[in-house]
This record gives sequence, structure tokens and C-alpha cells, in this order.
Amino acid sequence: LREHSASSADAGLVPAFWSDRERFRVLFAEGGVYFDTDVELIASLDSLGDGEWCAGEWMPDGSVRVNPGGGLALAPHSPIARAMLEYYDRHGLDEGRTVGEILAEILRERGFELEVLPPEVLSPIDCRGRLHRTAATVGVHHYAMSWTPWWRRALRWVSWHGGRSVIDLLLKSRPLVKSALVLAVAWCALVEIAEIVAGRLFGLELDGDWYLLAVGSSSSAMGEFLELYALPLALALGAFLGIVAAAWFSAFKAPRRLALAALVVFFAYVGWNCRSATAVKGWKPLYVAYDTFRGASRYSAIVRAGEWTAEREAAVRSAPAGTGNVVIVIGESMTTDRLSFFGYSKHTTPKLEAMADRLAISGPYRAWSPYTVNSLAALLIRDGESAAVRYRKAGYRTAFVTAHNRWTRYCSVEFSIFAACEKRIYLTEEKPGEHIYDDMLLPYVRELIAGDDPRPFALFVHIMGSHFKPEARVRPDYLPDSGLDDFDRSLRLTDDVLAEILALLPPNTVLVYMPDHGESTDRPGWRDFSSPALWSVPLIVYPADAKVPDTINLPPLKEVSR
Repeated sequence: LREHSASSADAGLVPAFWSDRERFRVLFAEGGVYFDTDVELIASLDSLGDGEWCAGEWMPDGSVRVNPGGGLALAPHSPIARAMLEYYDRHGLDEGRTVGEILAEILRERGFELEVLPPEVLSPIDCRGRLHRTAATVGVHHYAMSWTPWWRRALRWVSWHGGRSVIDLLLKSRPLVKSALVLAVAWCALVEIAEIVAGRLFGLELDGDWYLLAVGSSSSAMGEFLELYALPLALALGAFLGIVAAAWFSAFKAPRRLALAALVVFFAYVGWNCRSATAVKGWKPLYVAYDTFRGASRYSAIVRAGEWTAEREAAVRSAPAGTGNVVIVIGESMTTDRLSFFGYSKHTTPKLEAMADRLAISGPYRAWSPYTVNSLAALLIRDGESAAVRYRKAGYRTAFVTAHNRWTRYCSVEFSIFAACEKRIYLTEEKPGEHIYDDMLLPYVRELIAGDDPRPFALFVHIMGSHFKPEARVRPDYLPDSGLDDFDRSLRLTDDVLAEILALLPPNTVLVYMPDHGESTDRPGWRDFSSPALWSVPLIVYPADAKVPDTINLPPLKEVSR
């Protein structure tokens, strides 16, 4: 036995790449047969003859390529070995190419004749990990890939367990993939350009959901399809494009690092835009795909908690005599930092302050979540049932009225919390085409409170408050000379609406008001999670000595202000 080891000059090399060169140096000097250490011989080599040969291996497209690791026989001073040594002398040890790729290139360019054995002889494992052992099989190359990082071996395992089929499909669909990527980039660019033009020329700020208008409205079949399947489709599309992009760019060897850098920059930009659900705009499908993956199971639980089923119908009982009414008002984006009854310098809550002796005002509480759907689920779902379900089962007549547009996936999930209500009113449907303001809810609240039904009522009122765009929540002629900015004027309108609802309440009625979350007051509409104002919300209870119903799960109290 004779040992061949690396010199000090080669000490830093990966051993597998060093052996790529040294096998040809030894074979050139002495001739013989070479095998990688992960080749298992199961029969005699006599059947392979005394000539020069090389193991063959299957490629993904079904062709066969030389695999000198699986087995290689060369005569002393073989011109093939000399050509390989000359290549390594010129180029050094190229760790970006396998020895099989280099040998195939040398054979093709120099026209050398070398018998390539059928793969089943020495390399009977195909690209999908299947073993094709026949009577001709002499050895099995196990492809240990010990010289590669762990993630390469993990990818090989995936390939051998079905992933190769997906990769083959992607490689065959390169023209389609390229077109899809071009269209995706063009669409994103179009959205950005449209927003710039709308903002610079017309002073408009496009909403994150505006792109749905090009596909369908709330009354169309396409709109219903999007409502039900937009999130799963976005998730599937996002995953598909991610896999496609990785496969596509990996096909280009020279600019691979540049391509990967471009992908990193692209997704970093997308991630920056996706910091806020309201700042996503044209990138919203990507955000939605992420959020679906993160919260799909939770959203399904929310829907189940709010639906009215035959089992729940069978559990309905009569309300006890003397049971009082309940009004739960859900606000949007009200933060204690900008409320005058919490010490804010401008008068944003004068009417509530005038009624202070009849109200219990406390806080700030830490909102359950900076997002409406999550916060409402935490506030109004207990033991797998929403507050609406619990009140209806208890014999109340239940109703829900909102100034929010329900034609977004988020709203559909959050409104499912109120699906058990016997009557549900959406102002955007009652007044199509009109701009909705919170005080437009009042006639409907009055009608729902004054119904002829003798049962006690549980009424859920959802107002927009200061949500997202406070300038859009108040009419231009509302308190124009008050010295209040748009956010403060929207708080004044909430103050007016709450005072009007309180004036409508019959005796023996409890009202609870709590916003879903606060607002980043320095930049309304932007989810700055580090902003205390985003998490600080008040609680208002009427009458002052009333207890908060056990259907409401209050968030933790940060401090008592009043």
C-alpha cells in the first residue's frame, strides 16, 4: 500500500477537491482503477475488461454523463490523465465545478475515446434516489457528498424524496417563468408609478386594497371568489414564485451572486414596505401571503367562534326577567395620548368630560394587538364562542352595525365575529357610492335600539374613529376653525357620536366603549410597533357603577388615570 497525502501548499483545500486532481496524477504515473470511498463493490471487476473506462451517471434530463468518482480506469501515461492535469495546472482547483463536469468537457473538446459504462453498472442510483440494480451491477455509488455543506446534503435528500419532480417541472417551464417574473416586476412598477402620479398630480393617496377594483366589486362573482380565496391563492402564488425564482437564477452560474444579491435587495425592499399593513399598497399580495401563513389557523378559529350553527340554535334559552341591555361600541385607532380627559392640552373629548359623573373612564390599557382582527378576537371571543353567539344563546336580540367597508379579507374575518347577530348593517352597502362618516350610523343605532321586540338587546356598533386616514374620517366643514388637526377632529367626531349614542340608551342599559388599538400619532396609518400610542387605549363604561360584561376580555391595565 502507498499513501498519497496533500502537501503543505494544499493544506487549506477541501480534501475532495484535492483528490479530484491527485487521482489523475497517480493514474498518469501508475495506471489502475480509482473509486470514491462511498462506492460499495458487490461483484468482481473482471467483467469490465482491461481497457480504459469511466462510470456513467444519470442526469436529470435522462442523459448519461461521466462520473469519475463512481469508478475510473486509465492506463499509465494516459493522454486523458495528462489533459486533466494540464487543466488543473492552468486553472487550479476549481471548487465551483465538479470533476465530472471538467472531465466531460475535456473529452468533448479533445475528442478522446473513453468507454462510459451504463449507470446501472457502478452508479445505479438515479437523481430521485431510486436504486436500479441489475445483473450487470458491479458496485453502488452512494453519493455521500461528505465534502458539501449540510444544506446541500439536505437539498439532495429533498430531491431524492420527490423534490426532483418539482425541479424538473420548473426547468421545463423556464420561458413561462421568465414571462411571469417580468409581468410581476412590471405590475409592481406600474403600481408604484400609479401611486406617484396619483399623489403628485391629483393629491390622492391610494389605499392598499384599490387594486381589487380592477377585478371585481362586492356584488360580483369574481369579488366573492377573491373574498373567499384571495389569501390561499396569494400564499400559493408567493410560494410558487419563490421556488421559481430560486430555480431560475440557479441556472445561471456566472451571475449567480449578482442574481442572489438582487433577490436580497428586492425582498428587503418588500419587507420594508410590509412593515405596516397600511403601507404595503402595491406589495400587499406579498404581505397577505405572509400573513396567511402566519395566521390562517387562527383566522379559521375566529370564523368558527362567530358562526351561528344548528347546535347553537338548539341551545338558545329565554333571557331571565329583568335582564338589561348591552351596547358594545368598538372604536378604531383611539389613543389615550390625544384625549383631553387624559390630560391632552386640546379639547378632543368635551362632551364625554361633561358627562364624567355618569361614566367610568379608565386606562390606558395595553391593546391586545395593533391589528383589528386580532384585537377583536381577543376582546370578544371566549371559550371558542364570540360575544354575539353568547348573547344570542342567552335570549338576547342581537344586531351589528358598522361604518367599515367589509370588502377586504381582514374585515371579513373580523366581521365573522358578529356573524351570529340576527341583524347586520354595513353602511357601505346601505349607502353605496357615498363617503361614510361615523355619525351616519346614528339613525340605524336609533332604529335598532327602539325595536318592538320585547327581548333585551345586545347591540354591537363598530365606528371608524381615527383609523388609517384621519382626514378621511371627518367632513371638510367639520370644525374647520377649531385649531385641531385632522387626527384631533376625528377624535372630536368620536366624542360626538358616543355622546349621541349615550343619549339614545333606554334605562337598564350598559354601554362599553373600547378601541381595538391606538395609533402612531406622529404618523397616523403607519404601524410603528415601538410607539406607545399604538398600544394605549381607554375604556369607557356607562353607567359609572356598571360592571363590564363577562363577554368582554379586557386587555391588561397599564395604569389608572381616572
